[in-house]
Amino acid sequence: MGLGAIHSWCDEVAAAFTFTRTIGDVTLFDAAAIVQVRLEGNFPGSPVELHHHFSLTGNNITALTICP
Repeated sequence: MGLGAIHSWCDEVAAAFTFTRTIGDVTLFDAAAIVQVRLEGNFPGSPVELHHHFSLTGNNITALTICP
């Protein structure tokens, strides 16, 4: 699984479902940020609250973990 597979998966999800994303709380740390996101749409399990954990090096995102 490479970058191309990830792009394909994102395109498939975007075509299969209609959803909105609402950004909630954002918590910043020295080398990380946690962003609360609410997704609502016509997908199974909607709505869902997710936490995006960004690892940062300078102004660059070096990792992203998405947790329920």
